[in-house]
Amino acid sequence: MGNFSSRARTFIQSALISLQLFGRNGLANHAAAGAYGFLLSAIPALLLVAFILLTALRSSVHAVTQLIMNIAFFRDNFEGARLIETFLAAARPGISGVISVLSIFWAARIFAQSIQRGLKIIFPGMKAGNLFLDNLMIFAVEALVILAAIALVLSSRLARMLYGVFGSLLGNFPAFTQASDFLLNLLSLAGLGLLSYFTYRIIPARPPRRSSALKGALAGIVLFKITSLLLHLFVNEIRYNFLYGTLGNLLILLADVYFFFYFYFFGAQIAFVIDSFDALLFSRFRQIHKQAPTISNFIDRKFFASASGRLRRYVRTFTKGETIFSRGENSLEAYYILSGEAGLYVRDDAEDDAVTVLRSGAFFGETACLFSEARTSTVRALTDTTAIVLSPALFAEVLASDTAMDRAVIENLSRKLKHVNEEFRRQGE
Repeated sequence: MGNFSSRARTFIQSALISLQLFGRNGLANHAAAGAYGFLLSAIPALLLVAFILLTALRSSVHAVTQLIMNIAFFRDNFEGARLIETFLAAARPGISGVISVLSIFWAARIFAQSIQRGLKIIFPGMKAGNLFLDNLMIFAVEALVILAAIALVLSSRLARMLYGVFGSLLGNFPAFTQASDFLLNLLSLAGLGLLSYFTYRIIPARPPRRSSALKGALAGIVLFKITSLLLHLFVNEIRYNFLYGTLGNLLILLADVYFFFYFYFFGAQIAFVIDSFDALLFSRFRQIHKQAPTISNFIDRKFFASASGRLRRYVRTFTKGETIFSRGENSLEAYYILSGEAGLYVRDDAEDDAVTVLRSGAFFGETACLFSEARTSTVRALTDTTAIVLSPALFAEVLASDTAMDRAVIENLSRKLKHVNEEFRRQGE
């Protein structure tokens, strides 16, 4: 029961942190930009898919066009049969054909750009300022999307062939038709999930772990599917088509695409939170730790005001008079005081005269942690003291994910430096 409660608490904390970062990063706006980019890039990408299939299958223009338009998604949302046939007839081998295909490829990059820009915000450490690599990554994402579309077309063709073989035997059974539709929908969702997973993994300079990317992609696809089902449940598509004609289909498609991008970026945010959960949890705890209870921060205090759960593994207690670390020692951990008081000493023989007294909410030991140097002072517990102990890697991750920490650490170092200078000045008098 205790293990289940701990897992449930961790799940809720992860969800709350993800929602907070999602809003702070303005990812809803990037989802809208992604939907707009899809709208502008869909027809160019569809033309590229048609051209590649025409070249690979060596079939007629009409046959390739019909193969694409047999897919319900393309047929219902894009009245592009004539456009595809015209493009394929014009895209003949030669310089003019190559230029035509390259121009379409360039036009379709808006979709890939929107993905790249959104992920740059979610994952820190993205490489900036390299125009060649940025464009290369955009083209890689675009190629991945086009390959996914080709796989969808070919898998749909295979499904239709299987249906033709077994349909005459089982077509009278509604369960067969329902199972076929379910498998096609599942295949489409799997394709979107794989697209999410691979873009999470290949675009960031510091990508999430495979398991984190998989969990983020799965969460995004599940949330998208639930939202899409609710959308189509409450929106009367027949009425929309009657009022707006073809535009009605486009509006519903655009809503679906927006929700896909919304949960695509939310899934990426979840992957980032899973990878950096301990650092983000400590940052959230530190922000709530000294806040007064109010109605507005009730939920935050409920889940982040206690150093329990995952943070408990980093908590250590020191008895009164115990030396936490000594001057010249090579330990590199940083400490955050939860309760009690600790004294900082710069002279080994001045045990009864602390340079400064550290209380709840204060950091110490961060100098050695930041610069990987031996301790320049001694710290002893003046009372029974409880502190969170941060390893150098975790402390660096906290600094990278929490910009407010930089100022807190600098202010803390400045205060201690001031006290140390005053102590040296007093000794010199």
